[in-house]
Amino acid sequence: MASCALALSNMVAEGASVSMEATDNYASEFSSPGITNIGLFTFTRTGEVTNALTVHFSVSGTATPLVDYKNISNSITFPAGLASVDLTVEAIYSRDVEPTESVIVMLLASAEYEIGASSNATVNIWKNDYNDPSPPTVVVGSDGSGGEQVYSGGFVNTLVFTFYRGGPTNQPLTVAYNLSGTAVPGVDYTGGSSNLITIPPGSNRAYLELTPIDDSIAEGYESVIVGISPSPLYIIGNRAQAVGEIIDNDAGPIPTINREWISNSNGQFTFKVNGTPGQNFLIYTSTNVVDWSLAITNAVPAGGIFIEYTNTAPATGRFFRAVLQ
Repeated sequence: MASCALALSNMVAEGASVSMEATDNYASEFSSPGITNIGLFTFTRTGEVTNALTVHFSVSGTATPLVDYKNISNSITFPAGLASVDLTVEAIYSRDVEPTESVIVMLLASAEYEIGASSNATVNIWKNDYNDPSPPTVVVGSDGSGGEQVYSGGFVNTLVFTFYRGGPTNQPLTVAYNLSGTAVPGVDYTGGSSNLITIPPGSNRAYLELTPIDDSIAEGYESVIVGISPSPLYIIGNRAQAVGEIIDNDAGPIPTINREWISNSNGQFTFKVNGTPGQNFLIYTSTNVVDWSLAITNAVPAGGIFIEYTNTAPATGRFFRAVLQ
């Protein structure tokens, strides 16, 4: 019987590899009503997952257990059949004035498993006290549209979202975002799968570029919505999401532009229309990039610039598209 148990132990040791990461690297003492802002370590294993597996780790960092966060043990168990498990870090509120503090978890060696490439991770506890610097404000904008059409030389009109931050730029800032809309990631476009983007030190912006996938299916307009996800690292500004569209090249005339309202000093909206002078085009407006109404019909003027009517209430026509006839 003992030899059978030893053989099973050796089989697990040879077949299991364990790694970990901080899938939510911030916990906060302050949360919105009804929401606890916890940090999250995620442990993953490869190889045989039929049996339960207990993984051991050390806990360190500048934060103090039972003072700054609720106590966590030094081990976690993968239930039989599961390849990943989570360990939460929940901050404890205090009136003490303290800086942001860290909780560091590091995998410990065991005969039951091998340690993978990622063996440690850190969750920070944000105290929100007055000696912490104020978090920057982050907003996002869109260049409006990208297209399926591949031009000569392999050029593709990608859909670009720009994340901006205010305040100091001496440190990198990682912004979490979410994707929605009628376009499907991996089917209609590539990119954006990490749901994280880092604004590098020395810069106040970073670009998320999505590349439309050229297919042979007539799909019409498909929307991509990028929204900023909450984090104690930053404050979400008044442009919490941006919308762009993927322009289909398999049905009807290809529109030249679709973008959000951008006001000039005189309150008007400027379109760049890349048509032949005299060619007719239509301008549509929408509040949700789903329901569109015709705003105006005109001809492409010399120089390809058209000034759209004054929009005194941008909320009634926040998004615009120009379609050549």
